[in-house]
Amino acid sequence: MTTPATAQEILSLSRNFMECRVLLTGAELDLFTHLAEPATSRDLADKQGWHERPLTAVLDALAAMGLLIKKDGHYQTDPARPAAHAQALGHHLDQLDELDPHRGRNRWCPKDPGPV
Repeated sequence: MTTPATAQEILSLSRNFMECRVLLTGAELDLFTHLAEPATSRDLADKQGWHERPLTAVLDALAAMGLLIKKDGHYQTDPARPAAHAQALGHHLDQLDELDPHRGRNRWCPKDPGPV
């Protein structure tokens, strides 16, 4: 017989999901590749046609998780692990696309989403 989950265990599961979602969003937007060189959230948003505010939230979360480096308002992928994140997650995203071809990538925060 299993023991019922404690409130702390439930909160931990919820946090794990949130961190996973942030990581997948970073991969879906190809942030680890885009940030091989340092950039501000505004520069990246302008270059990609994304809204800066939600992008900054994701970049800050990735930095807090230790997946990006943030220094003086600039974000960058860790030069010691240049493309490891993108390569590892790219395969996973391809598998998700096979399961749900309508899921689509990069529909997260475009300024002009166009027809969907």
